[in-house]
Amino acid sequence: EQYDLTQLHKDFALPVGNGLNLRAGKFVALSGYEVIDATKRPLYSTGYLFSSGPGTHTGVIGTYAFNENWVVDGGIIRGWDDALEDKNGSPSGIGRIGYKGTGGNYATYLTVIVGPEQADNEGNYRTYFNSVTTFKLSDQITTAIDAVYVIDSGRSISGDETQTYGVGGWMSWVLSDYFTANGRLEWFN
Repeated sequence: EQYDLTQLHKDFALPVGNGLNLRAGKFVALSGYEVIDATKRPLYSTGYLFSSGPGTHTGVIGTYAFNENWVVDGGIIRGWDDALEDKNGSPSGIGRIGYKGTGGNYATYLTVIVGPEQADNEGNYRTYFNSVTTFKLSDQITTAIDAVYVIDSGRSISGDETQTYGVGGWMSWVLSDYFTANGRLEWFN
């Protein structure tokens, strides 16, 4: 057991090209449409996709925006949801590429995380793929699609790899200045 803060990090801005931002410490994961902070997601509850991926990372990650549309993130992390101690002593790698359409009506992010995530086992790797796409259909209606595919080697009782995958869809409809209707559909295996 260990003490686990949600976030405790330091950000650095380096004068490289358009600006390279580095984040070191414990930070909220880059992947997934639903996030830890309930005030920043459409529904208070979370779906199965939320629990199929990491919530936080400890490590160093860099972010570089090539222009107003394209951004890339990459770094080395201690793994999923580790705070002061790593489960196995081996790091994982994380990468993400994002595209935001001009005007902010469309955005898509593809995230990959690779590394050993089992306790006391540095040989079995987990590979996590995540795609999140949001569409702002109008000033009142926003939709999102989140897809996850995870391959976990040596995770089953027989020592074979396991696979987890799913897709979710969200829609938010602003009814007035005070009310918004939100919905989620999800398929998970």
